[in-house]
Amino acid sequence: MEELLKHYLSKNRFHFSEELEALFEDDYFHKTVPIARFALILAFVLYAAFGILDLFISPMTKHITWFIRYCVICPLISFVFILSFFKFFKNIIQPSLIMLSLAMGLGIIIMIITARNAVGGLFYYAGLILVIVWSYTLVRLKFINATIVGWVIVVAYECSAVFYQNIWHSDQYINAFINNNFFFISANIIGMFASYYVEMYTRRDFLQRLLIIENQKKIEEEKNKLSEFHETMTAELEMARSIQQNIIPRENPTPYISALFKPMEPIGGDFYDFIKFRESGTIGVFLSDVIGHGVPAALITIMIKSIIMDSGRKKYDPSQLLTHLNKVLGDQMARNYATAFYGIYNKQERTITYSSAGHIPPYLIHEGTLSRLDKAGSSPLGLISQYEIEHLGITVAYSNHIQKLPASSKIIFYTDGLTEARNDFRNSRVFANIIDEILLKLAHHPCDEFIVRLYQELVDFRGSENFDDDVCIICVDVE
Repeated sequence: MEELLKHYLSKNRFHFSEELEALFEDDYFHKTVPIARFALILAFVLYAAFGILDLFISPMTKHITWFIRYCVICPLISFVFILSFFKFFKNIIQPSLIMLSLAMGLGIIIMIITARNAVGGLFYYAGLILVIVWSYTLVRLKFINATIVGWVIVVAYECSAVFYQNIWHSDQYINAFINNNFFFISANIIGMFASYYVEMYTRRDFLQRLLIIENQKKIEEEKNKLSEFHETMTAELEMARSIQQNIIPRENPTPYISALFKPMEPIGGDFYDFIKFRESGTIGVFLSDVIGHGVPAALITIMIKSIIMDSGRKKYDPSQLLTHLNKVLGDQMARNYATAFYGIYNKQERTITYSSAGHIPPYLIHEGTLSRLDKAGSSPLGLISQYEIEHLGITVAYSNHIQKLPASSKIIFYTDGLTEARNDFRNSRVFANIIDEILLKLAHHPCDEFIVRLYQELVDFRGSENFDDDVCIICVDVE
């Protein structure tokens, strides 16, 4: 349909395909009727009012001219006007207006013929010009119909002048006849141009409106598709969120460990897990941060969870677990990589055995001082591909470090969404600028309350709970 409309627009056609022409006729009718009614009222008023001039132009035959005006033409105009309010008028509007235009023109020609004096008859030609102009422009006759009406009136005038008026008896009458013909022909030519361009632009306007409607339909269809796609994506994101929520611990494993996870989007790239061992008081704390956000990052966290679950005895050795993760993930991370930290905390011995894959070292808080668990760092997971390891001889070695922890201390594990959070009003400030003093200020609170207060400090600093990155915090109270 769109291509067809563009084709007609480029050709300036005065006739469309059957279906399109039917639509145009309906549109043309509804736009023509109000204008035609106004034109009919104006024609009635002018045709009737000019009867006053009959007293001066042809007083001897005024009864004939008045009969034509008031008993034939004016009732005919009124009749067509009344018809315009009926539905069937749509089928006869053009024939009705053609007949009426011809009747009005021929009525004036009869007045010219019946005038007893030739000079008087010549004055009626001005009325014919008004009828021609009215037919071409005001009443919205189509170009072909208006052209037929205009030239029929001119030919009828020519015949009446030649055969029924004594114009040959005087050079004055001949000159007046030639002068009148000049204006008749000029009025017709001008009227034809006007009528042609009115119909042409009316048709173009109709096509352009149809084209706009077609484009609006397309836009609406695209909007509906986008809406459906959005609903599907929302449902799938909600499903992915549910899956990710299920792989993240729903509750803290012990009273002395507390965690908080705030994804930037419905699903995030941060992941943490607690690995329980048979030995009482021993628990593994795993924390990772996939570079990026959304579905790709979430899929990688699910892969990490799956690998950890199938790692068997490697969970007992942090460096072996990270090596296993790096090997299995290999080239499956699609140019992404992840930082990770894995520590095994022994409550009875107050020790933590840990290894890091490029992750931010956790804080150790004790007696008003801060230090870092930063003795066992190496490359992030997936940063170096398995091909580079096997064929280029690049080595990735993860090592363990065992650290004795002082009593009444705290370990704070976190992802960079905490320290890199920016102030909404002063973008140059990051939470890392003030985190040291906040950690020391809150150190005396138990882990669960500590986490809540630290998060509130972050929100106050940020100015809202909308962050640029996922936020994950784990606190361990060392007793």
